[in-house]
Amino acid sequence: MVRRWVWRGDGAALPGAFAEAVADLGPAHASLLARLLWNRDIRDRDAAAAFLRPTLAHGLRSPLLLKDMGRAATRLADALAAGEPIAVYGDYDVDGITGAAQLVLCLRELGAEPLLHVSHRGREGYGLHVDALDRLRAAGARVVVTADCGTADEAALAHAADAGLDVIVCDHHHVPTRRPAAYALLNPLQAGCAFPFKGLSGAGVVFYLLMGLRAELRARGHTGLPDLRPYLDLVALGTVADVVPLREENRVLVAHGLRALERTARPGLVALKGMALVDAVSVRSIGFRLAPRLNAGGRLADARVAVEMLTTASTERAQALAAELEVHNAERRALEDAMMAEALAAARRMGIRWRARWSSRAKGGTPAWSASWPPAWPSGSIGPRSSSRSRERRAAARDGACAACTCTRPSARAARCSRRSAGTARRSASRCVASGWASSRRASSRRSPRTRCRPTWSRCSRSTARCRSG
Repeated sequence: MVRRWVWRGDGAALPGAFAEAVADLGPAHASLLARLLWNRDIRDRDAAAAFLRPTLAHGLRSPLLLKDMGRAATRLADALAAGEPIAVYGDYDVDGITGAAQLVLCLRELGAEPLLHVSHRGREGYGLHVDALDRLRAAGARVVVTADCGTADEAALAHAADAGLDVIVCDHHHVPTRRPAAYALLNPLQAGCAFPFKGLSGAGVVFYLLMGLRAELRARGHTGLPDLRPYLDLVALGTVADVVPLREENRVLVAHGLRALERTARPGLVALKGMALVDAVSVRSIGFRLAPRLNAGGRLADARVAVEMLTTASTERAQALAAELEVHNAERRALEDAMMAEALAAARRMGIRWRARWSSRAKGGTPAWSASWPPAWPSGSIGPRSSSRSRERRAAARDGACAACTCTRPSARAARCSRRSAGTARRSASRCVASGWASSRRASSRRSPRTRCRPTWSRCSRSTARCRSG
């Protein structure tokens, strides 16, 4: 397949001064890199240097720019001084797991032994839950710090306030119209927050809280405070796994976090890297090897296993927990493969019946979308498998083949698809029109590698219109 590269941007000539400034920074392929930076609106030497060589000293803005940071840091410092029990409430995905692990480890370094609750995907679902907050209150907690959850849980936060719990929310999800009844809300998306970058992950917001707490304790005269740089390995894991944009603060945190993860002595991460066979740490190895294993516990069992693995000081315990996550990950992969096979078989069986149903609805306007799955399927495994199926279909399309073909070689798939007759393509296009979807008969009549070979969701031609081909 021949690929033609097209420059993104306005096509204007690259200023010589900017090209020279990038070359002075010493990167390889400086002229190409200068063009790429220019196309991404990075157009002066300082911005290019910050992008290519991110530093913690200049790349991280003040934590006090986050709304409620002063209030949150003061409350935690007061709780530490008074010996009040502090609880950590984490979400069950990698972002919440790594955020909770940061809080647990830092509070331990500061002399506290925090209570821990991690949401269970099956029993509780996402967010704060009244029963869990009541259990933490009964265990003695007076302050609760969340990781990657809490913004939208107005009822649970109001209940916590009535029960005498001061909840500090560290989150990055969208804020409801009415501000929740949290003691402090750390969320760059909330109204009135002066923090310029809105793309922080939950783990990134937690890291900023630790920065604010450390600054508050230093202002009170404390010495021997924790060095937060070793926590960047956890921040990088959560940031990459949550697929937030790797720009500005996130780029700085991940760049330094990858280095910390490469040389980490944390028993849990050493064991996890060994189980995942990761020698060289990269964004890709986090996204496709480390993060799925951390997520596996929350998808099939209890995410608390992952938090315990990340926070234990015992090498033996870390190895055992990493092995448990490895087993869960293998179970997840086998389950998702079985789910996909079952779903594809059901789709093939029901394809003709679906076409008739959609055709009858087309006259009344746009058809309604619906999705269903057997109750035996774990909800935590449905999204990842459907996403991976989408990636498979896109990869097949890049190979020049129909995604529905079962041929193993791209060239064979393309040949098989291209042998489909123009009449088949025309009939496919007619079905699309009958189903109420805009589709071009003329475009669909062309012989194309994207002509479908069997009933499936696909594009029936080079046309960009989505269609239901049967």
